[in-house]
Amino acid sequence: MRWFCGLLVLLTGVVGLAVTEAKYTFYFVTHMGPADPNTQWYLAGIKEAEKILPIKVIYSAPEVFSVEKQRELIEAAIAAKPDGLVVSITDPVAFDEPLRRAIAEGLPVVAVNIPDMRPESERIPYIAYVGGDEYLTGYKIAERVYQEAQARGVKPVKALFINHHVGHAGIMARYKGWCDFFEPLGVKTVHLAASEDPTVLYEVTRSGLEANPDVNLIFAPAGWAAPWAHKAAKDLGRADQILFGTVDDSPFSIEGILRGYLVCSHSQQFFLQGFLPVMWLYIYLEYGYKPALVNQLTGPIIIDKSNAMEFKEANLKVLGEELYNKLIIWTY
Repeated sequence: MRWFCGLLVLLTGVVGLAVTEAKYTFYFVTHMGPADPNTQWYLAGIKEAEKILPIKVIYSAPEVFSVEKQRELIEAAIAAKPDGLVVSITDPVAFDEPLRRAIAEGLPVVAVNIPDMRPESERIPYIAYVGGDEYLTGYKIAERVYQEAQARGVKPVKALFINHHVGHAGIMARYKGWCDFFEPLGVKTVHLAASEDPTVLYEVTRSGLEANPDVNLIFAPAGWAAPWAHKAAKDLGRADQILFGTVDDSPFSIEGILRGYLVCSHSQQFFLQGFLPVMWLYIYLEYGYKPALVNQLTGPIIIDKSNAMEFKEANLKVLGEELYNKLIIWTY
């Protein structure tokens, strides 16, 4: 972190505290639209970068998750001829051709949130990836849930995995990490396809629980999906018999932990995912430097009852109390 702080001081000294004119324009295209509260963290990080660097950042994302729509936005961003592009690689196959074409034409690209997880020889040649390790996220959440089971004297039997974004490579990496931890312990995980719709999340979870009465673990790989999964279990009278894990450090995850409904979540430091990609693009264009290590990991950091309040305080600083309370979702 010392090198990062020093770099910020250097950059601030070079461009001044108040940047009035953008030298570079970057497009920032992800799968996370306005309904996803994590977008607020991205925008906060981008805003801070724009304060100290002579850049303009244009953020775009589908209204709801769609690989096809995100590809259209990527194509539109490339057509706008920006100085740099930041993209979440939700589907490396779908995004391969347009990104390789743009890179071949000289457009620097940074991957954010989700990398191209194919072998290095097949990977899209972006200059850096800034985000969490999705496989490790699934593995570490499983590990923390298992530790809680041991502490409570509970034997894990079977799990549900509630997939809200079918076709999302990062979600499947979380699934693999979770399964790789639990399968050697004899714990089977049932993969359930759902969507972003709260009603679908609730009904899919409820049906999965009814079909699998021996389930005592649930992994909701999106923080805002966890309240609906928990409610489905609660309405069946089984919430107290199940250990829940989820992801992200947003209000629904934090409050779920503080209220005792969730065992754990994680942080992949979304603020840094907004700030660092555009910083690296600026450094690359201005000085020709790029990271020695392509993967610039920002997570996972496990959140549980021991540190949830610290993350709540960070949320309140970025989101403000009104928006934080609005995003809690939990109704009990």
